[in-house]
Amino acid sequence: MLVASKGPTKFLDAHGLHQWWADDVELQVALNHSKLIDRQLRSLYAAPPPAAS
Repeated sequence: MLVASKGPTKFLDAHGLHQWWADDVELQVALNHSKLIDRQLRSLYAAPPPAAS
């Protein structure tokens, strides 16, 4: 008989903690979205390229 263990869940339950972060897939999507926003903000506030003379 093979029993799958949910170690982290048991740890959280044992210490009265609640998972506030999303599951792996949702977390990855959120991180990618955050990186995209970061790139957009950086380009928005970046100094303009020097004019070619």
